[in-house]
Amino acid sequence: MMKRYIAAVGIMAGVAVLGSPLALAAPIWDAKAGGTGAGQGYLNEPAQVTLDSQGRLYIADRMNDRIDIYDGAGTYAATLGRSGSGQGDLFRPEGIAVGADDRVFVADSGNHRIQVFAANGDVLHAWGQLGVKPGQFNSPGGVTADVYGTIYVADTGNNRIQVFDENGTFVHAWGSRGSKKGQFEQPAALWAAPDGKVWVADTGNHRIQVFDSSGNFLLQFGNKGMGPGKLFNPQAIAGDGNGIIYVADVNHRLQAYTSTGIFLKSWGRFGAGEDGLNLPTGLVVTPGGMAYVADSGNHRIVDFRVNSAPTA
Repeated sequence: MMKRYIAAVGIMAGVAVLGSPLALAAPIWDAKAGGTGAGQGYLNEPAQVTLDSQGRLYIADRMNDRIDIYDGAGTYAATLGRSGSGQGDLFRPEGIAVGADDRVFVADSGNHRIQVFAANGDVLHAWGQLGVKPGQFNSPGGVTADVYGTIYVADTGNNRIQVFDENGTFVHAWGSRGSKKGQFEQPAALWAAPDGKVWVADTGNHRIQVFDSSGNFLLQFGNKGMGPGKLFNPQAIAGDGNGIIYVADVNHRLQAYTSTGIFLKSWGRFGAGEDGLNLPTGLVVTPGGMAYVADSGNHRIVDFRVNSAPTA
């Protein structure tokens, strides 16, 4: 299932809150990877992205039904999967996560399952099928792994978060369709923070919700709009090493917030130029402040430094 995209224009860029406890410099745009196509090194609507322990970038290359891997220099290295429904095959992969042991977990959205690959690319196993029971999925859109090996899945079509151990055994789930605290409307992505919190891009409700690892609601922020701090169908979420949370939304931008949801700054504008974005759907940020954004509509990965640093 494709994520819902609604075109938006007239976004704000580079807006900061006065008196903010953090200083976020203008980004240094470093490089781009990709280009439209199906050959090696090309992308077709990349979805979510992540990094392994070696600094290699993994891209859920959605419309090419595969995972593309780039080395730390941005050079194409390898591919996982191919179009299909058999073991190791993929159909419209959306989410991707790498565990502490560098196993690769893929939200194989069109096949309604999670597939697992070894660091060397070997197919290990898969779990899930279309359905509403525990351990079943309806177009899972996001997957993340915490520091303990627990796997969290944004079960987009079922409007819930499901939790599994590292072997795919169901642990628990939370959420239902709605707009109240703890409810969801097609959650597209999520991020497990090192402190145990789970941050969810509640896409259809135009907000971010935060939970503890047991699914207890902690806080929420964001509402529908195009102004600073507002969100429009948020598609990706990630944090860095300075306690800053980054969100990519269909306003064609990346926004930064404190860990309590206070808006700090935004970057990007609609376009295909150096600082342009077109429907960003994936995001990962390193502790050093390097952001990799899946610029889906431009069929590329945008790579830039956000340079976050605490102020005195």
